[in-house]
Amino acid sequence: MKKILEFIAFALVAFALIAVVSYAIADRETTFSAVYSEPEDSVDVLIVGSSHVNSGYIPSMLWEKNNLSAVNAFSWSQPMWVSYHYIVEALKTQSPEYIVLEMYGMVYGHSYIMPEEIDRTSYSNSFNLLPGWNRWQLIKTSEFCGLDLRKAQEFLYISRYHTRWKTFDWSYLSYDPRKQHDYLKGYGYLTQAAGVETPTAEIAAEELVPYEYCVEYLDKIVSLCEKKGIKLIFTLTPYAYATEETGVLNWVERYSAEKGIPFFNYLYGDDCERIGFDYSRDLADAGHCNWYGAVKITADLCDYLESVGASAATKEEHVQYAMLQQDYSRFERVPALNAVMVHTQLKDWLQAAAQDDCITLLINTAAAEDSVLDILNAGLAQNGITVAADDSLLVCGTDAEAAQGKISFAMFGADGTAEFAADTAEILLNGTAVPGGDASPVKLVLFDNVLQRPVMAAWLENGVLKTKEFTSDILDNYK
Repeated sequence: MKKILEFIAFALVAFALIAVVSYAIADRETTFSAVYSEPEDSVDVLIVGSSHVNSGYIPSMLWEKNNLSAVNAFSWSQPMWVSYHYIVEALKTQSPEYIVLEMYGMVYGHSYIMPEEIDRTSYSNSFNLLPGWNRWQLIKTSEFCGLDLRKAQEFLYISRYHTRWKTFDWSYLSYDPRKQHDYLKGYGYLTQAAGVETPTAEIAAEELVPYEYCVEYLDKIVSLCEKKGIKLIFTLTPYAYATEETGVLNWVERYSAEKGIPFFNYLYGDDCERIGFDYSRDLADAGHCNWYGAVKITADLCDYLESVGASAATKEEHVQYAMLQQDYSRFERVPALNAVMVHTQLKDWLQAAAQDDCITLLINTAAAEDSVLDILNAGLAQNGITVAADDSLLVCGTDAEAAQGKISFAMFGADGTAEFAADTAEILLNGTAVPGGDASPVKLVLFDNVLQRPVMAAWLENGVLKTKEFTSDILDNYK
């Protein structure tokens, strides 16, 4: 009995140690954080699928037009069995009235992308869910679903991230995707237009039966939604498709009709024509919508939801009204900021920034030459701002004040400071220097007052404007 108890104690200690180490080295990035960070029972519409969802649906538009809370639950190259487990994961905390299921996962095995490539991409990012029975069930699917089969142990944290201890940081232990709120709700903003030609692939006349596990897990999704009383909507966003894929979609169209599930196929045909989708202007690349395409597709979804009475009467009725209003105000800043950031000439960049009342410009001209000052003044003159040599300015809309020492203002939801170093022409945010060329005669920072964070640093190299965005991977340096 003593030896048995010793063995049990050893096993429990070993399990606890493995669990702690696994948690400490687990991946800290998950596309599911948009769902995790939503308050419990606050989501009305859950949009599920591959990266086509991330680029093709703008959840904030449903709040603007339908007074509904929506969020994207996506992962790159998401097959249908992953979609099922993502829905199960979301339903742990949410009770949506509608689930919008993007159907690209159904063409697995018949896509222009080889299934093994889809598997590899999915394996690298779709399994980054919080530990639990559902994640383990998702892992188990890797042993029999897909064509690039893997053993379940390959997805254990220790086997996947066993080298991460080399870069371990104590902040790993405080990481919680439920607290990393995403005001874009899982939407990925793309503006470039790839000029993709409208596909000329022949539309198949016959049905092509999808890969067997796609069908099995689609049936599971339908059954789960019926059990939970959730209304399903099938959609498909545009991409450069092949004839074989349209055969699968013929099968999906019949399946949806038999089940009484609406299917909006924006890939080709009536739905694509009705929304005026233009492949040459509305795709960021051959597989993903840009902002303009996403607006068309999401607007059509909004119209459908309104037509079936899914829209709430007023925004104030929503249980998360305050949060959703704040998120929407932040969402609105994305296209507004892009309109500034696209400029490649310093004068134009300055004019666009100074005209936006929600932008603060930080300018350090300690080493500026007369020719640079001329450009700065030309860009800011129409806003009544004059920049002098050896000046450090905090430009808020049309107001400017000389910076003496540190300036305090709201940053990252707390009190922050901006400091101008006269000897190096550096700009320091919370004591940390912003990116920029060491020899630049002028340093600038575009700061958004709604987002309460720096958005872009700018400087000159041989008279040419250079910029660097404050992306999520570097923002923590300034908090």
